[in-house]
Amino acid sequence: MIRRPPRSTPSNSSAASDVYKRQTLLILQGIMETMGYNVSLASHGLKGIEMANQLLPDLILLDIMLPTMSGWEVCRRLKRDPKTRKIPIIFLTALDQTEDRVLGISLSAHSYITKPFHREELKKAIDEVFSREKSRE
Repeated sequence: MIRRPPRSTPSNSSAASDVYKRQTLLILQGIMETMGYNVSLASHGLKGIEMANQLLPDLILLDIMLPTMSGWEVCRRLKRDPKTRKIPIIFLTALDQTEDRVLGISLSAHSYITKPFHREELKKAIDEVFSREKSRE
């Protein structure tokens, strides 16, 4: 006997999406920690801006589709703020259209990586950011 799965309702679908996003964050955190980095996670755009101002991280990995405000807006705000403008940003997102990539780079992101991503691709982008930053010192 075969039964169809229940239809997704907005609340049902939203909850599943939240779980998926949280799992993705935890996987990304694990990857970064195995590369030797200390990681702090923000669950939404406003929290990310707040944490960036408090922690002044060496790098920000930023999704575009975030609760409270888009990653585009987070990036704009961070780049306008003299305290955070020099923090390198790598967009890590499911948005894979050319116009999205162009917008990301035009907002002064250092790199734009689409999901699903390969660990080696992420590592290369991070290495490039840090080598670029080191050459400026």
